[in-house]
Amino acid sequence: MVNFIQSADSKIKINEDVSYLINNALHVNAVFTATDAVAADNPVLRVNLPNVGAHAEINWYNAASEYAPSAAATVKNTTSSVDGLHNITIQLGETTVASQEYHIEGWIALA
Repeated sequence: MVNFIQSADSKIKINEDVSYLINNALHVNAVFTATDAVAADNPVLRVNLPNVGAHAEINWYNAASEYAPSAAATVKNTTSSVDGLHNITIQLGETTVASQEYHIEGWIALA
């Protein structure tokens, strides 16, 4: 099975990734745990694809306090000036809490 979602920070552990490709999009569905704080708007997860499109709608929630997605995540696609490879990351708008489990779900358009 392909793992589309990977950790982008050493403080993030992927518990489950059941993301899949469908109709020109990646359906993101993953669970991860923060072993320590990752500051807001810093890369938390990495998308394991060669490139993605410009449109994404991803929400996340902390399982300790919520049971349904309530906050939007940001997908950033940067291109290396050295080799042209894409670095596709997902950031949360809030700092992660140590020892908390997070769920993330949504869609990313493919290029």
